[in-house]
Amino acid sequence: MTLLARATLALLLAAAAPARAGQIDVKPILVELGPRGRTALLEVRNSGTTPLRVQVRTASWAQDAAGVMRVEPTTELLAFPPLLEIAPGTSRNVRVGTELAPGPAERSFRVFLEELPPPADVSAAEVRVLTRISIPVFVAPAVPVVRAVVAPPAAAAGRVTALLRNEGNARFRPSAVRLVVRGASGGPLLEQDLEGWYVLAGGERRYEVALGAAVCAAARAAAVTATVTATLDTGEAKASAPIPPGACGP
Repeated sequence: MTLLARATLALLLAAAAPARAGQIDVKPILVELGPRGRTALLEVRNSGTTPLRVQVRTASWAQDAAGVMRVEPTTELLAFPPLLEIAPGTSRNVRVGTELAPGPAERSFRVFLEELPPPADVSAAEVRVLTRISIPVFVAPAVPVVRAVVAPPAAAAGRVTALLRNEGNARFRPSAVRLVVRGASGGPLLEQDLEGWYVLAGGERRYEVALGAAVCAAARAAAVTATVTATLDTGEAKASAPIPPGACGP
């Protein structure tokens, strides 16, 4: 099986599992639109025992280097119907679609399904927490290319900074991102798992980790090397760099 086939299979398996929040179940949990289909269906199920009203909204989706999601209302992705009323134990479908043609880079969106409060009931004595589910939607580029690059980690002021870049035109989501700092003998001084999350087309993710007293002491005495490894369905991206003696101050 090719790397592309393995990546596709992993996405299909992930999309097969429903998203659940409160009494709302939604599947699939990821939607891909493109030349083979510009529309898709979301199944929204009421798994509770009371009627459910759900508002459906669409938004464009971007992220900054800290992984913070930026969303803006959009008309480039449409969802119908915009309001659902679902009886207990039943489901409704939401059709999601776009008129966007495949471009040079993948486009990323979110569909938000928000539970609306029930009609006012002055006799109700309980507080009900309303749920909200966000489903990623991607519009494929004409020719998808996934290219993950880890920049050599840099250390200063007692911290090491790692940068994971997406130099391709389609998103990736690492299954694992790990920082390992080794001493002169090769033994690990610091091992830390970092959050693996979507890095959208043309984007980057920046990580900062405190070195700690033991690593700083070793860095003053001998060569210390930091290595960042990102594991993806398409393989690994890795980079290493020495930590200079002055990285933790005098």
